[in-house]
Amino acid sequence: MIDLKSIKTKHLSKKKIIDICKLKESHWKFGLNSQESWFEQNTKKNDLHNLLFYKKKLIGYTSLKKKKLSYKKTKKYFLLFDTLIISKKYRNSKLSNILMNYNNLIITKSNYYSFLLCNKELINFYKKFQWKNISNKIKVHPKMSKLKKKKILSFNFNDYRNVKSEFIINI
Repeated sequence: MIDLKSIKTKHLSKKKIIDICKLKESHWKFGLNSQESWFEQNTKKNDLHNLLFYKKKLIGYTSLKKKKLSYKKTKKYFLLFDTLIISKKYRNSKLSNILMNYNNLIITKSNYYSFLLCNKELINFYKKFQWKNISNKIKVHPKMSKLKKKKILSFNFNDYRNVKSEFIINI
């Protein structure tokens, strides 16, 4: 009945991309063409798309995008957790818990760190899934100043405890 899949962009069918865009459009009203255009311009072929299906219908979605973390002239890759959405009809059914646990499993298996940016009111939701608020240790690249008010959370990342200077995330 419930099915979870993690698919790289390069393996997504056009129909699945449209289904993802329709699901996103149900929450962010920019128009389906705008959603498709954003998807085309902002996803790379190896980004992961975690899909939650109920009776073969897409009802939940997240993406994990491979990005760079740099500090002390060192660059490491991480997964940027992006766009958690559950279909309106299923939002109070705890399906987001299933999708979040699935994301954590994918992140752990990948051996990467993961970060997400969210509004302050969502911090407690993510903390239920072992995400840590590290906003005071990491800052967003100056080119991304529009994200300064967002909080930064991490999963599978402990290096910040040993770092004296701030990390910079290139998103």
